[in-house]
Amino acid sequence: WDKYDKYNINKVASLEFSEGEDEFRILQLTDTHIKSVDQLDYMKRSVQELIDNSNPHLIVITGDGIWAGRGCKYSNTKAVLKEYVKLMDSFEIPWTYTFGNHDFEGNAKAVDYIEAFKSAKHCVFDNGPAAIYGNSNHFVNIKNGKDVVFSVGILDSNANRKYKDTVGNYDHIRDNQVAWYEWNIKGVSKYQYGEYDPTTGKVVSSILFYHIPQYEFYEERLQLLDEVELNVENANGEIATETDDLSGKVSRLYPGRRSKLIETAVALGSTKAMFVGHLHRDRSVYDYKGVKLVQGTKTLTTSFFYGNEESDSANVIGGTVVSIAKDGSYTWQRAISSIVEPEYAE
Repeated sequence: WDKYDKYNINKVASLEFSEGEDEFRILQLTDTHIKSVDQLDYMKRSVQELIDNSNPHLIVITGDGIWAGRGCKYSNTKAVLKEYVKLMDSFEIPWTYTFGNHDFEGNAKAVDYIEAFKSAKHCVFDNGPAAIYGNSNHFVNIKNGKDVVFSVGILDSNANRKYKDTVGNYDHIRDNQVAWYEWNIKGVSKYQYGEYDPTTGKVVSSILFYHIPQYEFYEERLQLLDEVELNVENANGEIATETDDLSGKVSRLYPGRRSKLIETAVALGSTKAMFVGHLHRDRSVYDYKGVKLVQGTKTLTTSFFYGNEESDSANVIGGTVVSIAKDGSYTWQRAISSIVEPEYAE
């Protein structure tokens, strides 16, 4: 791919509104952090409840599905991946995945994930062009007949990275990924309207899913800390107290530099919201120049969660549901799971 390529609608995955339905629903799952095959029974029961309650037409998993962290053998992740994909396919609902910062810490690498996803019957995953950074950059267009009503972008936010002059511990979405995202938005809009012109409404609406919240999430969080009581993680995965240096500790949970992504989204006039994972306890929502920045709801109590009598995990574990209407508008809401197994928590 390069920016001079012609956009081809037939090379982009697409899903359609079900007959008789006026909504297309997407269920976001994130940070399941499965460490062993034994935990998949818990995941099956929890995800099935979320499916029963939201009746999604697409499931998007925003990274850190499998974790070779505490209690998981490095050599076990390929076996867990195989069963994880079987489980997701068993729901018989289109689904896809973008990578987080923990996915490749075991012996299952990008090529293993890609092979497993592409062999699954119901998975619409694509690893994206080789010419751009990352391994899971792809779009899914939502159609009503031949018309593209909405475009769903899935981006690889990459993983850990050290910076010389900042304290952020995570990578940012790279410039060529942003250029590819812009190319897709303009291309699908030209397909639908004959031209891309947001000033006259000739732009297809979209949302984005990725794992690591970009730097603007951090800036918006700092502005709100003095105004509302936020449930904030510090750099050690613990709940921050009033005496913590939030600006220093929390910044490590984000990229060490700003990506061009969010400002590009603002300029394009297409993307209405971005849904992320990564911060397990955070349920913040920000409005950045008309783009909603939504911290997705963590799925399962399998890592970095309370897991005791004083836990409020039953109120914050589950998923996030996005509902798309045929006129291109959207709404979203939390989907809370009643199935909580604290014994799995770190």
